[in-house]
Amino acid sequence: MRRTLAVPVLSLLLLQTSVQTNVRGNYFSCRMFPGPEGTQLQLVFVVHYAPVSAESHQVLLIVSDQQSYPCTNYQLESGTSVVGQNIQVSMSGRVLKPDVCLTAIGPAQYQTALPVAPGTYELEFARGSALDRYRLTVTASAISVTTIESSFTRPQ
Repeated sequence: MRRTLAVPVLSLLLLQTSVQTNVRGNYFSCRMFPGPEGTQLQLVFVVHYAPVSAESHQVLLIVSDQQSYPCTNYQLESGTSVVGQNIQVSMSGRVLKPDVCLTAIGPAQYQTALPVAPGTYELEFARGSALDRYRLTVTASAISVTTIESSFTRPQ
């Protein structure tokens, strides 16, 4: 009796990729996904209220790329600084592979709570020499984002 081994196409594709990990930075690169050299994809972001408790909420920024990764907890390497009315989000372009995979397909994301009160803020995204600028207006009941200049990000 002759048996054949059926290997799904995705498994074959994954077997043919050259995976490299840099343990210190936990970067992931292969032919399918961007790695330490950075992603040049356009990023989308949303700023919204997220409940903290029944009576309070916080302002949350979520930035996503437009790739599909095999785990929903891939992260965009980023950092945020808030000085007065200026919020700057620095984006390295690197995608960080999680230590534990939450098995579902999804984009890489960066999430952070913004320590802001009602008011108007300059929201800037920096990646290399590119700088995207927005006006963020926060009121007790709504959040609005107005584009000033944009090259690699866009509101969702």
